[in-house]
Amino acid sequence: MSGKCDDDELARMAGLGPLAESSSPEVEEAVEEAAEADAAPTKVAARDSEGPPSQVTISFREALVIIGVSRNTLYSLLGRKVIPGVRKLGGTWRFHHQTLLDWLACK
Repeated sequence: MSGKCDDDELARMAGLGPLAESSSPEVEEAVEEAAEADAAPTKVAARDSEGPPSQVTISFREALVIIGVSRNTLYSLLGRKVIPGVRKLGGTWRFHHQTLLDWLACK
């Protein structure tokens, strides 16, 4: 995906319901920073030239690196259900890697 995307469209892709609108400056700033940080290469789920990402889901720590926000900001975004493709399994947050990248590309 490239360009601006509808958050509800991304939520449907991730199997979630419509997302709540958030006009919080903190969220907007975090999303802008995340989009800038996504331009930097990471080792989280490197693509082979022919294949899919090496990981389908990533951990909370890996998402921190990709999004480029503080731990508290990521928890805040999770609490507001701003990020699509996220599930909590037991006590562990798991992020669908491609959905997270698509969401960042749309911001």
